[in-house]
Amino acid sequence: MKALIVGAAGFAGNYLIEELAKSGYETIGVDMMASAKITFIDIRDINALKKIISDVRPDCIFNLAGFTSVAESWRNVQECFFLNVIGSINVLEAVRETGADSKIILIGSSEQYGNRVRESGGSISESVILNPISPYAISKRTQEDIGKVYSAVHGMNIYMTRTFNYIGIGQKLGFVISDFAEGIVKIERGLNQVLRVGNTMTFRCFTDVRDIVRAYRLIMEQGIAGRIYNVGSEKSYSIKEILNIMINLSYVNNIVVEEDADKFRVYDTPYMQCDYTLLNQDTGWKPEISIEKTISDILQYYRNIYDR
Repeated sequence: MKALIVGAAGFAGNYLIEELAKSGYETIGVDMMASAKITFIDIRDINALKKIISDVRPDCIFNLAGFTSVAESWRNVQECFFLNVIGSINVLEAVRETGADSKIILIGSSEQYGNRVRESGGSISESVILNPISPYAISKRTQEDIGKVYSAVHGMNIYMTRTFNYIGIGQKLGFVISDFAEGIVKIERGLNQVLRVGNTMTFRCFTDVRDIVRAYRLIMEQGIAGRIYNVGSEKSYSIKEILNIMINLSYVNNIVVEEDADKFRVYDTPYMQCDYTLLNQDTGWKPEISIEKTISDILQYYRNIYDR
């Protein structure tokens, strides 16, 4: 199998390359950040996409490229929509116009659900009505709607996800677990005295990125075209619970934690818990890596950085 990974230089992209290689795929990575193994392509350039697809003729395309930050989407709405909506249209059009018989996976987000199920406290299945409440979430819903249209009208083999929060080594700062981990390690090293945090009363299910990319591979191999899959853990934690786990794994007692108003989002979804029943039924996928293992790995990663 030959796989084209659009957005290969990103956090999940690097892990997906490893996952696919272990399963015998030939991988071709493209991204706006080029490297020795990744070709430069701007997802907003449809001609560049058409050329790589014509040259490679991939069996499958994983579109991981896009704008990823909810908080930043409020400050840069246009760029968010250019990357997530126009970029995805360009991928679909490039496949359609070149006549490539490629399966395509579009990565959506649990943020599309908004705050629909806070009152019930239940898990979120794919049948829950969407209620996006940020520019990022709206862009992901729009991407999904376009994917559904191309699947129905053009008969293209398109798979869509609503991926819940995922974490792991290499996730950039600006995401809550990375920020917590770096802050704790700085306190361990005597570089900071206080850990400043945003809203810790929201609930999220966090899944290791290695489990997430395994789900993407299984969807491509065993999923049903045109179907939308929730991808994420069924266990939900408050951000405060996650913070306490991290503090308990630290080398310092009595870490001082202070709220920082600048770290609060304009509007935050209070509760997210994934129901991945459909994904499990179609592919057998379920998370395998514990939250404690992932958090321990991330803390050690930052310790290694600050010990260099």
